[in-house]
Amino acid sequence: HNCGFETGNFTDWTLGANTSAQSVASSYAHTGLYGAGMGAVVSNFAAGNQLSQALATIAGDAYTLTYWVQNQGGGINGFEAIWNGSVIGASVILNSGAFGYTEYTFSNLMATSSSTTLQFDAYQQPSYYGLDDISVVQHGSVTPEPSSMLLMVTGLLGLGPLLRGRFART
Repeated sequence: HNCGFETGNFTDWTLGANTSAQSVASSYAHTGLYGAGMGAVVSNFAAGNQLSQALATIAGDAYTLTYWVQNQGGGINGFEAIWNGSVIGASVILNSGAFGYTEYTFSNLMATSSSTTLQFDAYQQPSYYGLDDISVVQHGSVTPEPSSMLLMVTGLLGLGPLLRGRFART
């Protein structure tokens, strides 16, 4: 909901920690009219901007998260994405120079309940991170279908006589 901030505000998002230097504006838009700007002037994630949303999910299903982020300046800065309370390791950006909008995609993020929190944290001295075009796509259960399980078990049972014959000869 409001994944591109096209309402012109933070509708459907929860702001946490430091809400200073956090806004929705056209200067942060990747596509559309608006994007989110995150630029708390601090030096760590805990004191920085936090933007989160509870998503309706299905426990045991896998999801793909895609978003676009830009860094409007260098200096002391950090950006990270958090899924279900855990930092997505490859999402962490630290003390980066300026860069234009870049797409980040993370697959096989697991839901453990009917509600999963997606969170973005950022701090930036002396500029802003821009965030836009967030997408979460469900891929379904990673548990094999019953027919796939039957094929796998049948295949494993078929290996028994083959392996028994090989070890009997040695």
